Amino acid sequence: MGIQLIDFNSSFITWLTKDNSFGRFNIEALCSFNNKDKTANTNYLCSTVMAGNVYGKEDLFKTPSYTFSIIFSENKFKRLRFYQSTDEFKNDTALNTTVFQTVNISAKYCEYKKLNSVNEIVNACEANSGLITVINNGDSTITFPVKHINFNRISNAFQVETGYLIHNTNGSLNINDLELFNIAFNSFDKYELLQKNNNNSGKTYKGEISVYAKI
Repeated sequence: MGIQLIDFNSSFITWLTKDNSFGRFNIEALCSFNNKDKTANTNYLCSTVMAGNVYGKEDLFKTPSYTFSIIFSENKFKRLRFYQSTDEFKNDTALNTTVFQTVNISAKYCEYKKLNSVNEIVNACEANSGLITVINNGDSTITFPVKHINFNRISNAFQVETGYLIHNTNGSLNINDLELFNIAFNSFDKYELLQKNNNNSGKTYKGEISVYAKI
């Protein structure tokens, strides 16, 4: 019996700005927080791109250059700009209605099966199955596709390392408190977080880690 989870390959956020320009981003990850009423508050991270001078005739990239991504909740957004030349973040948060006419979150779902052992994960990798991970640490749930995994059948070992995801380690429900992190894990009960623009080693957290294969 499978479980319905998001199909990241078919899930997008499309907006229409107030100057009538559409933009579409792939959904890169989800981060849901359970409030005291146990109602999920889901935030969606869009893919990271290099910022551009949209519809320009030349010099299509912004100067100075910076990467751009955006997090959406039901009615708010947080823009994340990272200037590579100065290692500087310039982020802002506002209501969706201040910038956009519409924001359409199109999250498609499909059936997955849970992989209950390292051997099942290795088998799914060798079968080229699409994988996603769900990490539940009690206060929050992070869902993301497995884009890179190392595995060794002889030693019965695996390790997943991610691109940028969103997480909040202080339990706040405020979208402004969400930050970009990388995650690595090689077991089902703990993971390491590394904050963007932080050269220190990752910090270990406990959580229930589940890996699923697309059926």
